[in-house]
Amino acid sequence: MKIMKCIAAAAAAAIMLVFPADKCYARYDASAVGVSVQQPVYSAQSFDTVELAADYLSSEVKKHSAEIRISAPISFEQSENYLRSLFDAAFPETGRGSDGDYLRYSIKDLSCGMSGNNKKVTFTLKLLYHTTSSQESYVDKKVKEIEDSLELSKKNDYGKLYAIYDWIIKNVTYSQSTENTEVFSAYGALKNGNAVCQGFSQLFYRMAMDSGVSCRIIGGTAGNSSHAWLIAAVNGTYYFLDPTWDSAYKGQVRYYFLQGENDFDPSGAQMKHTMGTDGNDIYPDYNSSGFRKLYPISKTKYSSSDRPGSYELGDINGDGTIDGSDATMVLKAYGQLNSFGNCGMPALQRLASDVNSDGTVDGTDATIILKYFSFVLAGHKISFKDFLKM
Repeated sequence: MKIMKCIAAAAAAAIMLVFPADKCYARYDASAVGVSVQQPVYSAQSFDTVELAADYLSSEVKKHSAEIRISAPISFEQSENYLRSLFDAAFPETGRGSDGDYLRYSIKDLSCGMSGNNKKVTFTLKLLYHTTSSQESYVDKKVKEIEDSLELSKKNDYGKLYAIYDWIIKNVTYSQSTENTEVFSAYGALKNGNAVCQGFSQLFYRMAMDSGVSCRIIGGTAGNSSHAWLIAAVNGTYYFLDPTWDSAYKGQVRYYFLQGENDFDPSGAQMKHTMGTDGNDIYPDYNSSGFRKLYPISKTKYSSSDRPGSYELGDINGDGTIDGSDATMVLKAYGQLNSFGNCGMPALQRLASDVNSDGTVDGTDATIILKYFSFVLAGHKISFKDFLKM
């Protein structure tokens, strides 16, 4: 029988604040809770696959359940890898701002116990959250009000990110105290107008994803202290953002908006951003080749010259023609969506890809594009919009 290593808590029991050069951020000292072998638990939900178990775990976290019990047909030797896969699958990037990283970073503390034998293992997960269900209802309402006031639906991806970033750095201040756990959440940022880096990042993620812009919260360090910031996509390329540090300037300057890896931190800066979460299983490996491939981060800051031509329906790559390369891009996005829960396209490109206007980017869209391309190659002169009416 194998006793698992500790599963680190998702947030801190002990927090140290550091204030270098007028920039403040929280350091999280994760309180690890060891896994112990307990008496069998008979009220657990049993699942044959990790995907079904992950769906259940996600639904329970959304309900702020304090204790979640899951049984799986595995041995103790498989339990560590199973948990890692369970956490990966429980927080997929669905495109909804209330899922994915928003849900992952809502957890304050997570501990795990297990019982069973070499044919079946039961995991007992005990969780604490930064907010309550009623507080999350407040977030839902308040975020919708702000998003409507910013008229995000009328903006392109860059405009959406700028408006969201601008609102946050002007309306949220860095919390000088961490006694109230709300400062680690979007709720604290909205209700009280102050938060630490996790609250800033969770709010930005929520609003960016709600507006249709792909975004991820990045955990890591700044100097010797833990920190959280973000990446967001413009035209399929991701850039760094740190609203926490820019909040000190109240919108007068934006040093950390849409920066690249090579220019995110000023030359010679001692407090450099470094991606990584110390192997905590609840967070992704931000430095893995898989993460980097899914979220290609620019080496340099965003420039208006990075913008391609406008996207028209069916013209996915913006080159002015609709052909096989556009269909290939749709199929690639569809495969990525099925594998990772994120098609990797900016909002305008997704609209151009959804040629049958059913709200999804999938194989049907690619098939329609290929049929049109074949129709044109056969000598027919017809616009794509007219072809769709046939």
